[in-house]
Amino acid sequence: MLLKCFGSGSSGNSYALMNENEILILDAGIKYKQILQGIDYRISSVKGVLITHEHT
Repeated sequence: MLLKCFGSGSSGNSYALMNENEILILDAGIKYKQILQGIDYRISSVKGVLITHEHT
């Protein structure tokens, strides 16, 4: 399993746990296009999204 970081800090947070067949997105605090690019556009492999916190 691989942990990829797409963004961390004041500009937004987003990570993904990935293996060959499945992806779990952890937080989605960056632009959708950046997340898609980070997961190599493998949308059908996304099994869930875990949101750990929110911002006002």
